[in-house]
Amino acid sequence: MYWEEVIDLIKNHGEEPKSTFPNPWNESDEYEIYKYERGVLSTSYIHYVDFPGNIQNILNPYMKYKPANFQVFCSLGASDGMGPHEDIGDTFIVCLEGQVSYVVEDHKPVVLKAGDTIFIKEGLEHMGVSSTVPRICISCEVWGHVPSQDVTYYFG
Repeated sequence: MYWEEVIDLIKNHGEEPKSTFPNPWNESDEYEIYKYERGVLSTSYIHYVDFPGNIQNILNPYMKYKPANFQVFCSLGASDGMGPHEDIGDTFIVCLEGQVSYVVEDHKPVVLKAGDTIFIKEGLEHMGVSSTVPRICISCEVWGHVPSQDVTYYFG
C-alpha cells in the first residue's frame, strides 16, 4: 500500500550528499540517504513536509507530540532490525504496513501491525524484529508528552 511512496521518498530526498542536513548533530561530512543492514532498509532523517500527503495524513494525529527526526524502516522478510539499542530521546513508532515485534528491556515482546503505535521512553533498550511479513515503520523522537492511552503499546 505504501511501498511506492516510500521507495520514491528514499530516491528523492537528501539531494545534498555532503550536507549534514537534516541532522544538526551529525559532525560527519558523509550523508547517507539510506542504508541497508541486517535485512532492514533505513533512511536518514526526513522532514515531515517531505512525506507524501497520504503518509502525512497518518502522521497528523501525532504532530501534537512534537515529533522530530523521522526515519523510515522497511524490511521484506525476517530481520533483527538494528539490534538491541537505546535511543537518545523518547521514541514513537508507527507501523504503516505489515508487522514487526518489539522487545523492550524486561517486558514481553509486542507485535505491531499496520496502524499500531509504540512509545518507548529514553534509555530503555529495545529492538524491532521483523517476521516473514514485509513491513514499513516510521520512527521519530518526540519532545512532547505522549499519554499512554494514545498509543497501542506504552513503555514509559
